Amino acid sequence: MNILKSAKFIEKRGLEVVIVLALVVLALAGLVFYVYAWRAVNAMESSGVIGIGVREKILDEVAKDLSDRAAHLEKLKVSPLLLRNIFR
Repeated sequence: MNILKSAKFIEKRGLEVVIVLALVVLALAGLVFYVYAWRAVNAMESSGVIGIGVREKILDEVAKDLSDRAAHLEKLKVSPLLLRNIFR
């Protein structure tokens, strides 16, 4: 009998039930997003990262890595490729 009562209630107020459930789901999703976003902001603040200086440092590291790789590739072009070197 309990199922019939709840079915009649949903039949009468179905749109209201759907809207309330949708609002509850949106509120829960917003709360979860807010908590994780807040943690991410706090983690970034506590890491000591300062905007432009970090970007410059990363760009310098990338440029150094690219120049190292280019030098390594030039070394490969100069040295002959031997069969025994392939399996080292």
